[in-house]
Amino acid sequence: MSKQFDVIVIGGGPGGYIGAIRAAQLGFNVACIDEWVNDTNPQSNADTDTDGMPDDWEKKNKLNPMDVSDHALNTLDKDYTNIEIYLNQIIDK
Repeated sequence: MSKQFDVIVIGGGPGGYIGAIRAAQLGFNVACIDEWVNDTNPQSNADTDTDGMPDDWEKKNKLNPMDVSDHALNTLDKDYTNIEIYLNQIIDK
């Protein structure tokens, strides 16, 4: 199942929730990604550097799970940031 969003907010802290709520109030289709729990292996989605990409996914894609700045780099694709690649993969599932 594929969904389209106008705004994706990464992190559900105070600013994230406020931003997501305000965007929804303005009529945008919003997704707020805060925590992903996997019942069979809760540690599989650990995100040590809190960049929005799980450590296992970063390792699989030869990124550094200890580098918070690699989410904004174009390491995996020249046209898309690493976090955009990750988000597109999980939204398409």
